[in-house]
Amino acid sequence: MENDYWHFLQTLVRLETESRDLEAQYRLQSLCIDWVERHTSGVTTTRGSNYPWTLLMTGSGSAPVIFVCHTDTVPVGNADAWSSHPLDGAIDFARGTLHGRGSVDMKGGLVAALVTLIRADIQGADVAVLLTADEEIGSRGAAVAAEELASLDPALIIVPEATENQVSLGHRGALWVRVEAHGVAAHGSRPHAGTNAINTLVRGVVDHLEAFPAASDEYLGQETVNLGHLSGGSVPNIVPDHAELSLDFRTIGNPGKILDWLHGLHGDLRITELINLAPVRAAQPPPVLRDYSPAPAVPYFTDGSVLQDRFPETPIVIWGPGDPAMMHSVDETLDLSSLDTAVEHFWRVVSDSRR
Repeated sequence: MENDYWHFLQTLVRLETESRDLEAQYRLQSLCIDWVERHTSGVTTTRGSNYPWTLLMTGSGSAPVIFVCHTDTVPVGNADAWSSHPLDGAIDFARGTLHGRGSVDMKGGLVAALVTLIRADIQGADVAVLLTADEEIGSRGAAVAAEELASLDPALIIVPEATENQVSLGHRGALWVRVEAHGVAAHGSRPHAGTNAINTLVRGVVDHLEAFPAASDEYLGQETVNLGHLSGGSVPNIVPDHAELSLDFRTIGNPGKILDWLHGLHGDLRITELINLAPVRAAQPPPVLRDYSPAPAVPYFTDGSVLQDRFPETPIVIWGPGDPAMMHSVDETLDLSSLDTAVEHFWRVVSDSRR
């Protein structure tokens, strides 16, 4: 089945499924259903009606192990910077790699989960695969799907994002905010007659970011902040009356403290919360995973942030194929031996969960 699932991954990579393109993500999930049904006949499928999510289940439906896989990708960016077409899905058999946006994040892990689902159905084991949408912009699809999963009681949730097949017990949360400043427009030759909104943002927020009071955790690491976007004004000869920026905080504690800090910087700023995802932290590896290599906390967030509210007693781990450094990168490339290893590891865990 090896070359078959390699080529199915190639098909998925060639389908552009950028975040917010719900039709494309729905189409990819349909391809996954069709591929599974070509290999086995006992899988039960449930699809969301109000957002693209799909739950595939084998056996009795008890699903002691659930794999959670998002179907969106980040944008390609500057395609000219890539060595070949970003969606070519090119397989280099000599090097054992597959190239293209989404190969690592996270269509490779998705394929490994589907192969495990097929094997489980053939062998009479219980497992589920949840396909979600728009994870990259705040786990929106997982939040919708979680509302429909109340009947499930998994013993383990695996998010097969890239960890080089080492078991990570969690990640920091994410708080994205937009900060806006309003000023007074004036002619550029008379800046003193206006109030420059860009200056307000820079002096009121940007100049203070290095002093952000970051909390830290022994496993999850330290909180961070990234200034990801800043815009304002229109032309050089008008004092800008509006400016805004976006901040990405990676959190380990109460995000309310960060918001309080921001509000205390300058009284005339408008602060809007864009996403607020909680940290994920499994207390310890589940017994079925203790023989696998441990990994530190991953730097990115996952759908685990929203699913932990639905399954508060279920350990959530991040464990999947690929090099995390390849995620969101130019020339994103998956080592196919890593994919093969994930397939074998996942099946072993599902098999062990039956005992």
